[in-house]
Amino acid sequence: DETVVFDVALPKFVLPVRPGRNLSTLLETAVRVFLLRRNGSDAAQRLIDAHSEMLNAGNATVTRAMG
Repeated sequence: DETVVFDVALPKFVLPVRPGRNLSTLLETAVRVFLLRRNGSDAAQRLIDAHSEMLNAGNATVTRAMG
């Protein structure tokens, strides 16, 4: 979704906010994620890849110890 402000199309994001949440932190995080994604970085995928590598390394260690 996009919103037009002064004839400029801007991306629109919906942030679910509950009472007592730190709005400035939520906004800063949303902006950082947007900028990273726009530049081709996907933090979620990097986390999944790192986790998979650690799991595979752990399995290899267990397999070698048992073998």
